[in-house]
Amino acid sequence: MVQSTSATETNNGPHLSVPIGFITSQAGKENLAFIDALRGLAALYVVICHVGFIPTPPLTLPELEKNFVYGGHTGVILFFLVSSFTLSLSSELRQHENNHLVRFYIRRLFRILPLFYASLLLACLRDYVLHGFIHEPSAIFSSLIGVFQPGKIDGMVWASWTLGIELTFYLVFPFVFTLANNLKRALIFLGATIAIDFVFSKFIMASLPADIHNSSIRFTFFHNLPFFLFGIVFYFLCQKKIVSSRGGRPIGYLVTYIALLLFAVLIVWKPESYTALAGGGHYLVTATMVLLMLGLVYHPTSFVVNPATRFLGKISYSLYLIHPPLVFVLIPAFRTIYARNMPSNLAFFLSLSLTLTVLVPISMLSYSFIEVPGIKLGSRLIKRYL
Repeated sequence: MVQSTSATETNNGPHLSVPIGFITSQAGKENLAFIDALRGLAALYVVICHVGFIPTPPLTLPELEKNFVYGGHTGVILFFLVSSFTLSLSSELRQHENNHLVRFYIRRLFRILPLFYASLLLACLRDYVLHGFIHEPSAIFSSLIGVFQPGKIDGMVWASWTLGIELTFYLVFPFVFTLANNLKRALIFLGATIAIDFVFSKFIMASLPADIHNSSIRFTFFHNLPFFLFGIVFYFLCQKKIVSSRGGRPIGYLVTYIALLLFAVLIVWKPESYTALAGGGHYLVTATMVLLMLGLVYHPTSFVVNPATRFLGKISYSLYLIHPPLVFVLIPAFRTIYARNMPSNLAFFLSLSLTLTVLVPISMLSYSFIEVPGIKLGSRLIKRYL
């Protein structure tokens, strides 16, 4: 998933005073280190899920481990949550800029579109070179504009349905943030979006066959909108200064590990309890993520926030967009590994390790030569014309 705000966007030097509680007492770029770390973990968790479930049939795992791997799709929720938090923060910092709305949309588009369109071009080349297949212009055009359609899952760039959700939220965010401009209003908006999601899924989509209904809900904008609102609520919780520097380290450890325990219980215990919308389980999972973020604001425990997770966070958009076709290409290697006489846990770990060994260097190149130039181009356009 996309990084909504880069480190340089969120922290423009020590002269900025970030108005969110305890975060303000931490210096420089380190004050939001946990954000990059969470992006990295979210991307990694999505990759874990797809390594297990893109192959058909899925890779074999014991039941509990299978539940954990399948739970990787909730990494997308964490992306959305972190995205709305950083959008809220950067919006507060940039609210006095000239033409701030135009600047906002330019930054967002030049953050997402360069890598997406590069991936689309590579998908066309891949299908022609490997299969001799030339896509119809109508199909290419559909994918070109598909990134602006929330929940579109049949595009040529795999897993890009989330980008449509993200871009749609970018479109409405300035207006939502203007209305939900304090904790009370943000909570009201959160409750309203959950109610809308419930009505939309239970009544408007109720006419669909059960299997299509259950699998389609999670791709709709209405289902994903509450996750963004959770991020805005978290922003205002921090702004209320519910976090203090007193006892930061022990409280941070306690809250962080409680959050991780609750998340693991939800994911591994009984997955259908959180995948069923009526049970509100996805919102429970999101609540544990908010709790985790709160713990990391108190103290960024190195188990979660460390150079490795922060590095993965920096390249997380490339990790997310590049990994699905790579996993598909590596399926024969996975089958070869599984054919060896070894426990399925070890076979899965080796398959995942192989994937990351190939994926991380490619993502580093993608970040350096596609993402960064795209961000800089957007900045140059803003500087020149605005």
